[in-house]
Amino acid sequence: MSCNEDDVTRPEPDPVWVATEPIQCLGNPWERDWLESHNWDYSGYPKDPTTPGLEPEEFAIIQDFYDRNGVTVFKAETAPKYEGVCDACSCPEGHTLYLLVAAEDVQKMIDFGYREESPK
Repeated sequence: MSCNEDDVTRPEPDPVWVATEPIQCLGNPWERDWLESHNWDYSGYPKDPTTPGLEPEEFAIIQDFYDRNGVTVFKAETAPKYEGVCDACSCPEGHTLYLLVAAEDVQKMIDFGYREESPK
């Protein structure tokens, strides 16, 4: 039996964490996409603004949005960043959103405005 290079399974590169600071008023790309496909029903979006972190349904929305944009998201975490934030829709929600993505998708996420950063 010969060893053919095509028969060798190469390990996948380790996934990479990327981070961003989401903005208020459901203004993030995954939220806008969901709203557009749900007739702009703000009250139906699965998010409790009084509770930090992500609802499981919101993680599914994030995963679906990026999957349709060619990015594999494995995991999400949030961490508080600001004590207080302004009330304008362009202001941050007050936390950092971390997404664990496939290594080959990091540049796409940077193009979306993310940066490489791991949760602390």
